[in-house]
Amino acid sequence: MLLKHIVELSIDEFESVCWKQFYAEKQPCWEFIGNVQFDVPTVNFETNPFDYNVNIQTEQSDGNSAYMLSRAYFNEDSLFQTIKNYLEVDYMSLTMNQQEPGWLTPVHFDRNRTLCQTKLPSSLYQELPINSMQKYVIFLEDQVLGQNFQIGDEHLSWKAGDIFKWQWFAPHCTSNSSQVNRTLLTIPSITTKPL
Repeated sequence: MLLKHIVELSIDEFESVCWKQFYAEKQPCWEFIGNVQFDVPTVNFETNPFDYNVNIQTEQSDGNSAYMLSRAYFNEDSLFQTIKNYLEVDYMSLTMNQQEPGWLTPVHFDRNRTLCQTKLPSSLYQELPINSMQKYVIFLEDQVLGQNFQIGDEHLSWKAGDIFKWQWFAPHCTSNSSQVNRTLLTIPSITTKPL
């Protein structure tokens, strides 16, 4: 299946395809990549941090205040290029997510439409197979009691700097029942060379 076919599906059709693929694959649908300490700037989600080349956005779904996540979208700066080179990907976007205590993000799938439709040349978007898309997460702090990040059927355990990669169809969710914010980087990516 081509990348453009997945991205253009309705949300219900997309989720159906993901569930079918998830149950057809052998577990786990993620892998540990390594531990690297990148020089990531501290972002104050309470102010507009122009110094960090980011755009702050807080999401809330269906009026449920527990389903919230603050995001800082990084431009293509030196941190962006350093991570891109380390992961050896051709196209990516870089987002810092902060989840406050009491917040959760229910099980979901990511279509990564912005990456596919704005970062990719049109010809690649039309031709690439869906398995050229992967997603990475880089944890910026050690896990503390009450913090959860689940990919597929497995709960991750992490230290600051741990990098995990998961497949495009993997269901995932997060929650923060700790007493401190949980901050991480998410990186949807495209690799044009065969995986």
